[in-house]
Amino acid sequence: MVERFYFDLVSGETVILDNRGIEAASLEMAVAAAEEALHELRDTGEVRDFDGAWTLLIRDTCGTLIRRIEIMAYLAASYLGGICAGWLLLLGDI
Repeated sequence: MVERFYFDLVSGETVILDNRGIEAASLEMAVAAAEEALHELRDTGEVRDFDGAWTLLIRDTCGTLIRRIEIMAYLAASYLGGICAGWLLLLGDI
């Protein structure tokens, strides 16, 4: 069943509410869409506008908080994970 998920950005007292949301078949698909958007922000350089305090909150149609992603921590971990994966691929060729 398709559900609607909302992605709010929060930093301290600043809250940017997502009033449109996206439809996804599952929470996992919604999280994947959020992660893809974060990678796009990083790739386009827009993530430089975020300091370390920004958090992405994923909520359902009832407003229930489902997932919290600390943006800079997530991007740092995914970046380092990519580097490690790349090194493992290179080492596998030796």
